[in-house]
Amino acid sequence: IESKQKEKDKMIHEYDTFLIETREKLTKDDNVLQTSSPSQRNDALRLIANMQYQLQKNSNIEKSELDRMKGEIEAATSQIFKRANDKAEAPEAYQKLGDLLELVISAVEEDWPKNNMRPKKKDLKRLGKLCSQAEKYLKQHEDNLDGVEVDDINLLYERLNKMFEYVQNNLKPTHRSSDL
Repeated sequence: IESKQKEKDKMIHEYDTFLIETREKLTKDDNVLQTSSPSQRNDALRLIANMQYQLQKNSNIEKSELDRMKGEIEAATSQIFKRANDKAEAPEAYQKLGDLLELVISAVEEDWPKNNMRPKKKDLKRLGKLCSQAEKYLKQHEDNLDGVEVDDINLLYERLNKMFEYVQNNLKPTHRSSDL
């Protein structure tokens, strides 16, 4: 009985800590404050207060009920925290995509010709298309990264990187007319 009570107390303490940390983040995190409206934060804070009240009112609460309550709070705050996280991570992801684009362009225009290597036309066309998409995206968000989703940047980065690696692994020697 005593070990069950300790386990239950630990579970309630963890849940209470989750509530406190979530409330702190909603009220003090600069990115959260910048990317969400007061009404969104107030709705989430009201839900947290309601959950705390239920916890105080019912000390014999079951783990499944705590999990359900935690899930409701996570659902209510997920978009708020995602936008805040995107705002924090977007500049670094944006820079990483820009660096990859420069690397690809440098390889295509300088490195491969210098080493007498060339990609297949269809591969170069696909790589060029992805470079164009990346360049367009970078120019579109050059002045303002507000509202940019890091997932979009990372997806574009991954697609460009995979295509670049594929093309680089399938290069073939350049044939000059003097070689024939």
